[in-house]
Amino acid sequence: MLMHPSNLHRRQFLKQSFMAGATLALSGLIPGCVGGAHQQLPEIDYTDGINLRNCNIVDVNNGTIIDQGTIMIRKGIIDLILDHKPPHSYGAIEIDMQHQYVLPGLIDAHCHTTMPSASNFNVSQLMANYRQIQRNYIQQIQSGVTTVRDMGALPLVLEKMVNKIASGQLPGPRVKFCNAVTNAYGGHPDIDLKDVSFLAPFFATFTGQSSLWYTDTKDLVQKFKKNVEKASFVKLALDDISILCGKGKIPSYTQEQLNIIFRLADEYNLPVAAHILTKHGFDRGIKYGLHSMEHTIGDAVIDDRDISQLAEKGCAIVPTMIMAQIFATEEAISKLPQDYRNNFILNELKLRRDFVYTSHDAFVEPVIHRSNQKTLAFYRQYGCENLYRQGMIQSNPRLFFGILKYGPEHLRKMHNAGVLIGCGTDAGVPFIYHGMIFLELEMLARIGFSTRDVIRFATINNAKILRMDAHIGSIEQEKMADIMVVKDNPFNDLKTLQKPSIVIKEGRIVFVRNGSLKYMNSARQS
Repeated sequence: MLMHPSNLHRRQFLKQSFMAGATLALSGLIPGCVGGAHQQLPEIDYTDGINLRNCNIVDVNNGTIIDQGTIMIRKGIIDLILDHKPPHSYGAIEIDMQHQYVLPGLIDAHCHTTMPSASNFNVSQLMANYRQIQRNYIQQIQSGVTTVRDMGALPLVLEKMVNKIASGQLPGPRVKFCNAVTNAYGGHPDIDLKDVSFLAPFFATFTGQSSLWYTDTKDLVQKFKKNVEKASFVKLALDDISILCGKGKIPSYTQEQLNIIFRLADEYNLPVAAHILTKHGFDRGIKYGLHSMEHTIGDAVIDDRDISQLAEKGCAIVPTMIMAQIFATEEAISKLPQDYRNNFILNELKLRRDFVYTSHDAFVEPVIHRSNQKTLAFYRQYGCENLYRQGMIQSNPRLFFGILKYGPEHLRKMHNAGVLIGCGTDAGVPFIYHGMIFLELEMLARIGFSTRDVIRFATINNAKILRMDAHIGSIEQEKMADIMVVKDNPFNDLKTLQKPSIVIKEGRIVFVRNGSLKYMNSARQS
């Protein structure tokens, strides 16, 4: 059967996507292929624990700092926090923090760890994609992120990577995940499976599928139960319009299906998070027991009554504002409309240009970033409305410009109303690379939040969203010793978070920047 050229393009895109995933799933058969810089860490005997001395300890709950304190860590847990120097080491390894600032490990509450941040996939790029997937986990750790929430993955690839982290083969954060997105067939992310190569079922055997894409109620129940067997939460996509250029309405859930999903989630004691960019999705989500809203609204103003409802129902928001900045693609428009000509948007667009057209080799395989840059020319070449017919998968900037317009005020009002605000990056999508959580933090500060608030969003607030605040998110006695060390006071300058000196996960040092580790009793090293 002959294919329309546009379908052929899309078929090729998806075929190569599955090939990339299959390469990842089969990566254990590829000798000597390691993504990212696998750092040689110091050998330390953790049997009797470690003591971090001369710390400036950041209390994210109160926004204060304990000067020259000591943190005693035993068996991966914070055993004791002192505001002075204890006279004895009690057998533990003593590490001098040299008056640096010690804060809890950061949490990226919205990312996609099995996605290589690529706009398209070429056969020649497959190994770069594989290296990048491994780099995703390494880069998160090296940026001070000790926990991530994966918001939609290739489940079998994710399982393989999580097992590598657990066995020590791959440095990486703790990963909480939903497996596939629970969505109706054709719903967001809406790349039609009919266009997939006939080899797609074969490749999906090795990768799993990132979308549940149920076809009816019976199919929904069966797939849902299998999908959540190892999951920490459920991910929905409540909008009924596509974010892709050249597409419009897409299938969404019936009321009956939503009732089933929330009933099952309650039975499994799983929180429900939802991708929402439109007022339509917001209105549907607020009726149910939604635990967190992902992204924010770009097509309407949310009034005070709506925000009050959000607060009353205990629904958090993870705004991923950096996604809105990156996907507000000026390349798709000839002239910026007057509605978007305010100081905040103009500055964000300048920052976007500076970022998009600069190399970021420390965070992404160069071939992936160059390929992403090339796709931006398609907007002018074909026009946004024609891209999908040409078989090109590109985001429509309309909603994202809207988020830049409405989002800051929405978030400020939500914060004032007591809505819990988290921090996520959407890393894994094109141009948003893992390990760049500082971009989101700095953008939230530009919106008007204090540095104390912003750091709280990425630590204790995110821990609450993940239902892990009893274990992570702050430096407190009996919590896991997930720790990030930086040179300067982060309350004074968020940019210090860009280059952590030391990162500790569950009491073990997992990253050290050159020259940052100083022992006080080095004889105790093994």
